[in-house]
Amino acid sequence: MKAEKPICLFDGIKIRIYDQGFVSKILSESKKYNLKLLYDEDRKLCFPLKGHYNCFSDTSDIKNENGYIIELKNAQHNGVTKECVEITFSFHKYFNQFKQNASIFYWEDFIGVLGKVQIDFGFCCESAFVVNLEIGANIIIPQTFNIVSKELTKNLVFVKLFSKAEVEEYKNRRDKGYNNFYKNTSTITKIYAKSSQYPEYSKGNEIIRIETKLIKGRQIEKSLKIKSYADLCDPKVREASINLFKKRFKKIIFYQEELEKIIPDELQNLIKYKRVDFWQDAWRESPTKCFDVHRKKYFELIEKAGIENVSAYILSKIQELE
Repeated sequence: MKAEKPICLFDGIKIRIYDQGFVSKILSESKKYNLKLLYDEDRKLCFPLKGHYNCFSDTSDIKNENGYIIELKNAQHNGVTKECVEITFSFHKYFNQFKQNASIFYWEDFIGVLGKVQIDFGFCCESAFVVNLEIGANIIIPQTFNIVSKELTKNLVFVKLFSKAEVEEYKNRRDKGYNNFYKNTSTITKIYAKSSQYPEYSKGNEIIRIETKLIKGRQIEKSLKIKSYADLCDPKVREASINLFKKRFKKIIFYQEELEKIIPDELQNLIKYKRVDFWQDAWRESPTKCFDVHRKKYFELIEKAGIENVSAYILSKIQELE
């Protein structure tokens, strides 16, 4: 997905602010932010307070995900439990007035949003710690592939996320048949049909969304050199996010069901390549001697069938990110 302007992969974020003056400020504006006490399982009131705010719309008519989510809670900071404010939102959706993130998001757009969010709340950028950060890209599938993105994501059979040993720690969740969800203690990864989520904004395109969310502050600092909100404006972190994304998604395979009709003589091999556990076992056995050998054979079958290789195309678009 080469672009004339530098792109931005940053999207969802959660920042945590311990400054007690800021905590008091948010509490004093509880009506503006629709702050309400949460309930536990026994329907008893409990801390934290949680609310939502949309600077583009009447907050009484919006859903929580279409704007800022604000929470007041207790959290550990330097070994001490302190009250804090957590603000969760999407940079990309903010740019589109909290309506959608199906478009291409450029670095200059991100920098503009970065400043506007700080103005909305008035927090100190150096004191706003980044505790969750999502990195994602929208891949547009050309019409020549004759593929429906919702059907394609049902047939995701492998994605290399971390190490060989960690593959088995991931769980796969299918949400309405097109959302692939993987989670461990430090990361959440999703691959799904963005054009099914926002058909009205997809302009007739088939769009695959690939995203990973780092959910530990230390991991964000180690991987991207981002500790606070102030660090996000450094062009070096944009480059680091792209490199991390390329590394994380350099192995991804979608099974193309039409192969079974075009080359039925290869059905025995195709049934094997259709299985998620086959690819996971191949990866565990050997990423090069086993996994890569079978991936090459699978790609050769696609070539034999004379159809477009969607896995190779998506991998090429990921590697072209810059």
